Amino acid sequence: MTKCKNCKPDCDNTVVRLSNGEDSHVDLVKCDCGCNNAEPMKKERVKLNLGCGATKLDGFVNIDICKKANPDKVMDLNEKWGFPDDSIDFINARYIMEHINDPTFFLLEAWRVLKEGKEIDILVPHKSGCGAYWYDHKNQFSWIGLQGIGDKYFGFTFLNEKGGFEVVSNKIIIWDKLGALNKLANVFPQYYEWFFPASSIRIILKKKVFK
Repeated sequence: MTKCKNCKPDCDNTVVRLSNGEDSHVDLVKCDCGCNNAEPMKKERVKLNLGCGATKLDGFVNIDICKKANPDKVMDLNEKWGFPDDSIDFINARYIMEHINDPTFFLLEAWRVLKEGKEIDILVPHKSGCGAYWYDHKNQFSWIGLQGIGDKYFGFTFLNEKGGFEVVSNKIIIWDKLGALNKLANVFPQYYEWFFPASSIRIILKKKVFK
């Protein structure tokens, strides 16, 4: 609540935030005094950086279970996340899902807190790479396994009756600096991973709500 900037200096009325129904990032400000003065007010986008460690991102809520990492918010992602339903605009989840006890629970929580149509960007080690088998890694992933999250009948939507995820992008990464080879591997990624190794998989998911 703030003062109405369009009223006289001695006006003590506060303003209320009203959605204009057109731009999800802009609110209208209207004074309780009935002056009908309104002005645009920018609404900040809420973005999460999960398992941030020492890598803090500007403009994000940096989250980690380790207090020593000095995150913006200390949170155990194996438990219910401390955010309301439909409140988050973007989730960055790089090299965190392999540490999670239950990846399905992780995805259910991501789906719950994301706004409709918003995305989670996930990066995990590929099961063929040595990075997939660190002592604290609890899950290994393949391209075809992650692609199944968006399956209409047997993927994530089978577990969540309210909605699911659309796979926006799902790519095998052999190595970050091998651009041409990475492109070649993703012509037929489901066959590539049968015969050749990779370091990582990056998948971007968009929240869908069943109407």
